[in-house]
Amino acid sequence: MLELNFGDVEPQELLPEGLYAVTVDDVAIEDSKATAGNKNLILSLRVIGPDSIDEGLIGKKIREVVSLAASARWKLQIVLENLTGTEWRADDMKLDPRDLLGLTARVVIFHNPGQKGGVFANVKSWHPNI
Repeated sequence: MLELNFGDVEPQELLPEGLYAVTVDDVAIEDSKATAGNKNLILSLRVIGPDSIDEGLIGKKIREVVSLAASARWKLQIVLENLTGTEWRADDMKLDPRDLLGLTARVVIFHNPGQKGGVFANVKSWHPNI
């Protein structure tokens, strides 16, 4: 039995909407919860900038789920091109997800209302980190 006390836990604030520089801290491949048989690339992103943002936002985490289904490959292509700076246009290309660790890009964050009443900070668009 675990004894748990949450009296000193501060509520987590949503990352404000805006443009952020991020780095990939962790990657995983997971089964899709939405579609049986599909897989998702899960990216754990950490805010590293820009310099003009509140210092308290540096280090905040964002979880980005990218479907690996053929019908959603366009989004994976955008993510990979902006993280790697390489065109992902050919057939038979290979990716070791671990190669994404430490790569950086810029993302636009927006607040997305969830189906069960919550609000989530999600990535709206990806951009190269210049």
